[in-house]
Amino acid sequence: MVDLLQRSSARTVVITQRSKFFDSVLVDNRLGALLAAQHLIELGYNNIGFIGQTNVDDEKYSVFNHCLEQNGLKVDSKNLLWVNKGAGESLIKQTEDVQKTVKAIVENFQSNLAFWVYNDVFAVCLNSTTC
Repeated sequence: MVDLLQRSSARTVVITQRSKFFDSVLVDNRLGALLAAQHLIELGYNNIGFIGQTNVDDEKYSVFNHCLEQNGLKVDSKNLLWVNKGAGESLIKQTEDVQKTVKAIVENFQSNLAFWVYNDVFAVCLNSTTC
C-alpha cells in the first residue's frame, strides 16, 4: 500500500499515528485523557469506568485515573476493561472481545456510571444492538 501511494500523485496524510513514509497528524493523548476525566467529573459522575486497548492505552489510563484520584475518585476494577488491539476497529466484523466487553458492561451496570472508551468506533459499537 505504501509503495502504491508513494508512486501515485495522491497526497497522503496519516492521522493519529506517526508514519515514516508520509506526513502525520498526531493526537495529544495525555491532554485528551485529562480533559475526558475532567468532563465526566464536571457532569457529576462519580462511578467512572475505562475501556482501553491492552498494551496501547496504558498512558491514557494512567493520566485518566490520576485525574480521578486528584478529585477523590478512582476507576473501580470491575469497570476497568481491556480489549485486544484492533478489537473495536470494525463495526462490520464482530469480535469475541467486543462481545465480552459489552456483556461485562451490561452485567456490571450501575447507576451514575460513565465510561471513557478508547475509540469512537468501539463506543458506537457498545451503544448499538447490531454490533
